[in-house]
Formats: sequence, C-alpha cells, structure tokens
Amino acid sequence: MTAGRVVRLQVSAGSTALTAPTPADFDAGLNATTGPMLTVSANAAWTLHMRAASALWTATNTSPGAPARTNKPAGDLQWSTVSNGAFAALTTGDVNLLTGSATASSAATLYFQTLYNWTLDTPGNYSLSIVLTLTSP
Repeated sequence: MTAGRVVRLQVSAGSTALTAPTPADFDAGLNATTGPMLTVSANAAWTLHMRAASALWTATNTSPGAPARTNKPAGDLQWSTVSNGAFAALTTGDVNLLTGSATASSAATLYFQTLYNWTLDTPGNYSLSIVLTLTSP
C-alpha cells in the first residue's frame, strides 16, 4: 500500500466580525479583534499561506450624506499569530502564515488589528475576504 500526502485545515469560524471602532480607537489609530483558530493536521511537512482576496475593502453606505470609503486598502487590516506580537499588513500576495512538519494537530489563533483614520474612514459597513491556502511540498 502506498500512502499519499494528506493535509487538512480546520477553521473555527467561517467569518470574523471585527470589533466596532470607538472614538478612542480612532484616537489610537486602531483596534484589536481575536480571529479564528486554525488547526492543521498533516502526514507531511506543510505551509499555510494567507492573502487578501482583493486590494480594497467592500464598502456599503449606512449614513445619508457620508458615503462609505470605497478605497480602504486591504493593508488597513493587520494580522499576527500572537496577540501582543508584531502585526503585518495584509496584502494580495501570499504570505507564509504558519509552517510545520507532520502532526496530528497544530493549532494557532489569528489576531487582527484594524487601522482607522478620523478623516478617511467614514461610516459604513465594510468587509474584506481572506484566502487561506494549505500546501504540502
């Protein structure tokens, strides 16, 4: 019998509602949200990649006379695998999120910081899709 490579990614939630910003968050320039838990099971070495599905957030108007910001860049969402660690701006190019060797279960939580600017970020509903790709060389 010949066994092939088997890799599996489990994501604890299909979407993450970002924490709504407060005036203090705008003053600070950001706020934090705990994202999903990512769990990889694999019988060979693996790498989990992440990227933004588009360069800009999708914006929907919610306030008459104050259109939602249609050019909010994906980089205004930052990510880390450590809640108090260094955060990196999300890009449309794949970045190595996690790597590992054969394992029954390797888990990590994804953390986000959303950047806010008083003069640029108008009221609205905003969303941004993230693409996770699990590979095994």
